[in-house]
Amino acid sequence: MPLLTDRFVGIRDVARRTALSRTTIARSVKAGSFPTPVRFSPTCLGWYESEIDTWIAEAR
Repeated sequence: MPLLTDRFVGIRDVARRTALSRTTIARSVKAGSFPTPVRFSPTCLGWYESEIDTWIAEAR
């Protein structure tokens, strides 16, 4: 569940923070092992920062 003060991060930030490629992120989302992105508009897709932080913490 996103926090009220949560930032929205795009694929570039997610790839940088997780050290995963865009392709690996897409495959992981499809497999259900990575948080699902949120579509805010037809051209705006990304993740809540807290969900990425949680994924990173659990992956260690």
